[in-house]
Amino acid sequence: MELLVIIAILSILAGFFLYPMLVQVARERLRAGMTQFASDLNQVKLRSISTGSMWGIRVCGGNGQYKVFIDHDMNCRDVNPNCTSIDTTRVCSAAPNATCSDGADCLASCDNNSGRCVNAPDVICNTANDCPPSTGPCLQRERLISFPTGVAPGNDFYVVFDRRGYVLNYSCGFGAGTLTLRNFLGEERRVILDRLGRVRYE
Repeated sequence: MELLVIIAILSILAGFFLYPMLVQVARERLRAGMTQFASDLNQVKLRSISTGSMWGIRVCGGNGQYKVFIDHDMNCRDVNPNCTSIDTTRVCSAAPNATCSDGADCLASCDNNSGRCVNAPDVICNTANDCPPSTGPCLQRERLISFPTGVAPGNDFYVVFDRRGYVLNYSCGFGAGTLTLRNFLGEERRVILDRLGRVRYE
């Protein structure tokens, strides 16, 4: 009987100390998810500018993941319009129509028959020296990234960045948006992207 009383008292005390700790962990994960997504938006924007290719992000509300993708045909759309199936084709990041298996495949060369660079942006060439030295690393065309455990997006979100860093939507018009993230406590944080590509969060 005394043992049961001691166990009951210990469980009550543990409940008082454990709940605030769980709340703090949930808040920190929400904050981490917010900063992670804002950082990835900036990273995708910088990749678009540095490679001259269009990159984008798709978030499906209610799913704990989002997709970063290279818009290989520059039509402002990802290959699979969802957050579950991804295109695992590997491409050169600055020449997204050039498939590759490793970085060596992304070295540009001059095709003597066409007078154009191969594995590079469309450039006229006479020799390989006329082509850019590399078309970037060999990357998977689409990849999924998970939000921290217990954090889920409350809405869909879709943007593509052009080579100047401007935000476009699914039909290549001006894009912008707000992503709302929630934890299991119902607390929310927002990541806001304006049409000029500036990211802020609150």
